Amino acid sequence: MSQGQGGPAAVIQKFAVSIYLVALLCMLAPPLDLAFSLPSIDVSNVRWRFGAIGLVTGAAVLPLVGLLLALITAVASGHRWMYRIFAGLGVLGALLLTAALGLFALDSLQVRGSVTPNALRRFDLTVAKAAITQVAQIVILGVVLWTSMRAARRSGRVAKASAPSEGLVFSSTAERATR
Repeated sequence: MSQGQGGPAAVIQKFAVSIYLVALLCMLAPPLDLAFSLPSIDVSNVRWRFGAIGLVTGAAVLPLVGLLLALITAVASGHRWMYRIFAGLGVLGALLLTAALGLFALDSLQVRGSVTPNALRRFDLTVAKAAITQVAQIVILGVVLWTSMRAARRSGRVAKASAPSEGLVFSSTAERATR
């Protein structure tokens, strides 16, 4: 690739629609697979919740990758609304993962009481692994959102809502003279 093509941001902008579609697939496929693979939904059952949250923990990695792809594309392409949509989804995801971590901790305490003594060590290791994974996902999601916000502000392409853009009906005389 030669330098005359505008650099990485220009390449990302050319592939923006494709990247957004791949990102959406990454974000939607694991939760849909999970939803369709569960035989039934019984939120009132502590064992069901415990198992479902454990499964969601494993299925949340690929959506994080999809969100990262979408945010990078939105910032590099200057797509303010796409950035806001995906950042909002990221915040919602962080809130849901945090709530799931709290429920998982409470449910694991309830389920632990019914685990046989010879299976307690294995149970505790499984719970610890799931909890560590959930905390890591929440932290990584926070870092992704924070860095994308900083990148958007630095580039001035996404976060500056008051900056005039080329498609506006009203523009200043100086802007019209430079076009």
